[in-house]
Amino acid sequence: MAASQKIYRLVFETMNSVMVEDGETFRVLKGSHAKGYCKPCTRPNARRIQKRLIDEGYLKFIGYDYYEFTRDYNFSTISEATNVLIGSNVNGFRYWKQVDPVSLD
Repeated sequence: MAASQKIYRLVFETMNSVMVEDGETFRVLKGSHAKGYCKPCTRPNARRIQKRLIDEGYLKFIGYDYYEFTRDYNFSTISEATNVLIGSNVNGFRYWKQVDPVSLD
């Protein structure tokens, strides 16, 4: 990881998701988890992105109510990433916590 990148871990239920911020994009990493549904209040754009990720194979169903990223995906904002991953309209900074890269091992 470059020194200018920030690494975040999603803090929501039992989800295991990691994201890298490089100053311009928020890249959710392969192996990260996403909820399998969007709440009715979820913005239409987040619903469209989630559907596209499933249709294009970025998200694969892993059981119960969860999907897993099959490869990295870049989001334009931290809240866009969060809305897609947890299926609700929220402030992304509330759910992603910055971590030390060493703690990801």
